[in-house]
Amino acid sequence: MGVRVITEKNIKPSFNGKKETKELQELLKNILSPLTIIALGEKTNETSYNEKKQGLQFLINNTHFYHCEEILLTYGNNNDTIEKNTFGCKNEFYYTGSLRPANIEPLLNPLCKYLDTKGKERELFMMLIENYEGIRQNLEDKGYNTSFLEKDIQPESGTIQVTLGGYSPNYSEQERNIRTGFKGEILVYEKLIAMGYDPKCLSISTEEDYEQRILLNGKTYFCKSNYGKYDISFTARNGVKVYLEVKATTRDKSSQENMPISYRELSMIEECDTDKSCSYMIVRVFGVDKEHQDYYLFSGHLLKD
Repeated sequence: MGVRVITEKNIKPSFNGKKETKELQELLKNILSPLTIIALGEKTNETSYNEKKQGLQFLINNTHFYHCEEILLTYGNNNDTIEKNTFGCKNEFYYTGSLRPANIEPLLNPLCKYLDTKGKERELFMMLIENYEGIRQNLEDKGYNTSFLEKDIQPESGTIQVTLGGYSPNYSEQERNIRTGFKGEILVYEKLIAMGYDPKCLSISTEEDYEQRILLNGKTYFCKSNYGKYDISFTARNGVKVYLEVKATTRDKSSQENMPISYRELSMIEECDTDKSCSYMIVRVFGVDKEHQDYYLFSGHLLKD
């Protein structure tokens, strides 16, 4: 008896419901610059950057991306069959499922292998969900040279909701999403004040420097986008510094589907988990436009041996 190794040469792929799509290709084009940086690692200079960028651009532009309902690989004398989430060969890449955050993880490893960025799955995931500042911060935290990072990537207000899954909200929808986020932060901010704390909300600005004017609970707040690692901070009664990330929605908790966690949020969990003087939590606020809201608090910790 022996072990039969399955390779691309001895398998027969079949693709059910195959349809060529530009969705994934456009996403990769939008992050071409940071993709180039992680592909090069620490060996980055102007010449190597331009050469690598040109090579990745050629690969992405000349790849046909197909979304499939099902990918089956048949192999062996008995025609055994296995189901896959992805399949890549030559200038073709096939995948199943949507490109929303809850479904993107199975694509990361095959995509990194196809793009010759193997081992950079976490960086790729971060690039698909973060805006420019979040990407820059993450790359710098990991020691990459960001001096060549170009800004013609995802919009400043871009998040996974905006960039993934074939969903591209128009301007008014994006405005509503931004305002929902500000409202959620204000609601948590006011709740902390009512509990006797002295919170600092990074998005609350002044009348001289703001993006959105928010009227809430009889008060006017002047809000500006915050690209820091958290939304609100305060000192607990035991002296611990608490950092909060607020995730708000107008929807009821019964209609909750998922709550994506970005790399920036994961890095804060890691940072605070090793520092007993601080704590990091995520606050989920449901029904921000309703008379009463539901608040859920999630404390982030690393699972260790």
